[in-house]
Amino acid sequence: MLKDVYLDNLSLLKKHLPEIEKSLEDKMFQSFIEVDESFPAIKTDADVLLIFKIVLDEKLLKWLDENQEGKIIFLENDVARIDFFLQKKTTKDFLNHKRVEFYLLEEEAIKKICWDNIFRKIEVMTLSFYQLDPVFFKIKEEKEYFQRGVEATFSWYSDLAVNDLFNFYRNLQKKEKKYSFVSLQNKAKDIPAIICGAGPSLDVAEKKLKTLHDKALIFAGGTAMNVLNQKDILYHFGASIEKENLRARLKRLSDFERPFFYRPVISPDNLNLVEGPLLYVSDHETLPVQEWIEDKLQIKSEDIDGGWTVTTFLISLAKFMGCSPIILVGVDLCFSKGKYACDLFNEESHDKYKLSEVQNIYGEKVITQNDFLIAASWIEEFAQAEPQTTIINASKGLNFKFVENKNLEDMDLFFSKQMDLFNFSHSLTAQSDELMISSEEVKKLIETIIEDLQKADQLIGQILHQWEKDESIQENIFEKLIEEREVYRFLLHPIWIVWQPLLKQQTSKEGSFSLSEIERINKMIFMQKIISSHLDIARKAYEKI
Repeated sequence: MLKDVYLDNLSLLKKHLPEIEKSLEDKMFQSFIEVDESFPAIKTDADVLLIFKIVLDEKLLKWLDENQEGKIIFLENDVARIDFFLQKKTTKDFLNHKRVEFYLLEEEAIKKICWDNIFRKIEVMTLSFYQLDPVFFKIKEEKEYFQRGVEATFSWYSDLAVNDLFNFYRNLQKKEKKYSFVSLQNKAKDIPAIICGAGPSLDVAEKKLKTLHDKALIFAGGTAMNVLNQKDILYHFGASIEKENLRARLKRLSDFERPFFYRPVISPDNLNLVEGPLLYVSDHETLPVQEWIEDKLQIKSEDIDGGWTVTTFLISLAKFMGCSPIILVGVDLCFSKGKYACDLFNEESHDKYKLSEVQNIYGEKVITQNDFLIAASWIEEFAQAEPQTTIINASKGLNFKFVENKNLEDMDLFFSKQMDLFNFSHSLTAQSDELMISSEEVKKLIETIIEDLQKADQLIGQILHQWEKDESIQENIFEKLIEEREVYRFLLHPIWIVWQPLLKQQTSKEGSFSLSEIERINKMIFMQKIISSHLDIARKAYEKI
């Protein structure tokens, strides 16, 4: 009898965890758990309960009955515990429930859970017995980290990458000289780099910064360029990655003739404000179609992980150029007395971002926002992954793990060598490879993209027609043909991968079709929408040439 129950439960569990039988191996029927299995009261407005440790408690089933859109996900790290619960008759109630899922605590598990439940509120819970378990705290931490990253990634594609690609087309048409940043690799080896954010603590460093323009390469991005200009602090490189028009904020710049790093999807209106040399930096990870376009235009490029903000972008560039140490100034990543930057207040932040209370380097409570926390995590990961690169935090905001905190005034040891760094920064640019892109080449490129999008649209039409004709969602030759097209691999598929989890949440079984068949239909219909949007902006860009 016990064996029948066990094998029935195992068969159901394999639908969630196909490889679980191999993991159990010789542990079957051997486990027994002697802990209080009573689950704490569920007092939450969450959409998803992410429960560390499998537990069979009627309170959970009741919660599902009361929350028809709710979901329970069990996350288990102990195979013996799984073996024990497979022996229980009541396990079947959970295994059969359509809104209960099971995961092993493996690499990428929490990331996948966050993607599959994007924009849903997830509460991490466990039995009282495990609430002080370090693994439980780690799960909560990773859930927060991945949720922030998933939502930020989705924001890049919320408009199907239409704005990004339209900006890219327009920026390719700019007649000003553009240079590849690739030739700057290790050209500033062992020269100190100061990365300036616009945080309020920049005020503290103002006096010292004014003395360092000939002892360190000073990088400023976005709002920090305004702040440094207003304070008459000289800097060597500017940068922006902003996709939205910030003309109202940037137009106050009195001197914008320094070498300027930019992502190709930056707002053309922002780029039009720049009078200095333009240094083109690829971003294949955010927009894979860039790699395809660069290949067709024979643009020499190299992808770097620029992180999430202009500050992380500049840290990557300083590392690429060989700078050492890399010193962060004004990179507070939090609000101080309502200010998020020197002379700027955070009225709009309350509307645009989720705010959180955290501690600064002094242990004081401060307010931050999601994109700041994502940038902070990136800095920590960078410091851990690049131990040979010295990175020092001279800001007064968030504390970064693996990064030393130090006052700028106490770093004279790094600033002993005097150099003409303004001539140096301009000479680096002058020696870089110029990107020679003619209007005719851009025109031909867009013609190719339009043609490829139209052919993909025709293939999708043939796929849907074949399914309708056969009254069956069978794989056909047209599916293979579309997957071989470059526009599918570099544009359509990457956008689908990001949107798929959200669309899957909204998918329900209809008629005789299975959920997987409906998802395949939805994928083709969704790709038609992507194609339609990108044909529109490609034609608009073509008309402007």
